[in-house]
Amino acid sequence: LGINSLLVSILKQFIDIIWIIKYLSFILKVPCNFLQSGDLNIEPNIRFEQLNLDDKRILEMHEYSKQESFYSDLEHEPHKNLHETEDYMKSLLTRVKEGSHGGESLYWSIIDIKEDKLIGSMGFVGIKRKQLSACTTIGLSPDYRTKGRAIEAIVSLVNYGFKDLGFHRIWAITHITANSVVKMHEMLGFQKEGIFRDYYYKHGKFTNAVYLACLDKEYSCYKALNALKFLRIIKNWLWILSQEGVIK
Repeated sequence: LGINSLLVSILKQFIDIIWIIKYLSFILKVPCNFLQSGDLNIEPNIRFEQLNLDDKRILEMHEYSKQESFYSDLEHEPHKNLHETEDYMKSLLTRVKEGSHGGESLYWSIIDIKEDKLIGSMGFVGIKRKQLSACTTIGLSPDYRTKGRAIEAIVSLVNYGFKDLGFHRIWAITHITANSVVKMHEMLGFQKEGIFRDYYYKHGKFTNAVYLACLDKEYSCYKALNALKFLRIIKNWLWILSQEGVIK
């Protein structure tokens, strides 16, 4: 019995070491835009990179972090100055090192390809080793929520979680009124699993939150890809009509 217990203990330690090595390797990796992972004939608008305290990136993050509209579904207040934005960037890097929301965390910057500009951040928090689960987190500048950028970001993030990180379950919590966020997750196979009553508190008012989750066997990107293709078709038609003077 003693030998068996010892072997089980050694096996658990070995599994923990393997996970740590795997986790550290993913800290150094950057997700690929899902549109670049196959012959999809859809040109990507965004790419991803590691968070860093570069002055240019901090200034770009501050550009949207100071906007009231960015926090419409969040409890936080707009950043008053660059120092607050830099502190927030540092807090994200600290989460990557020390974890957050009861588990490990991974974060990346969302970069607009044409402008080489930071327009948001995304990642996973509350990563559980044993359960192979994590919660999505994503924030995108209100000025760059067109052309399907939000869909590109969430598809790439969730696909990376299931296909590369090997998660079994990915979940999300969002504001009850964030219909677009809920719809994007549902396109990927997420299901509403409940309502968290009075979960958010802002400006003296409580608001409910929606809890969604998706298992690896339920994940599908086809609806999201079709939505992206539709958006590109509309964009091309609008460009043609504008060139012909039909619309301005």
